[in-house]
Amino acid sequence: MKRDRRLLIAMLFFAISLVAGLVQVAIVNLYIYAAVMGQAHWDCFIDFFGLEPITKPGTMCFDYCAPPLPLLAGGVAGAAFFAGWIMVAVAWWRPRR
Repeated sequence: MKRDRRLLIAMLFFAISLVAGLVQVAIVNLYIYAAVMGQAHWDCFIDFFGLEPITKPGTMCFDYCAPPLPLLAGGVAGAAFFAGWIMVAVAWWRPRR
């Protein structure tokens, strides 16, 4: 009995989704750690992810001073998970004979 390759593609999409989700969790973890530890860690976070600093060097910030949270890995995880579900649905509703 030959297996449907669409299910293998769906499994690959789910694996990509898992890895991208874990990367996003690590990014959020670093983001929260930088928020808790203060300004010096925000600078490390900004340098590591290549973001634009909120304030200029030597100035103080009295408002929302956090850099934006990089969400690209989360978007990849969501898109790959959705694509995996689509592949499973197509394989379910249109089986090959």
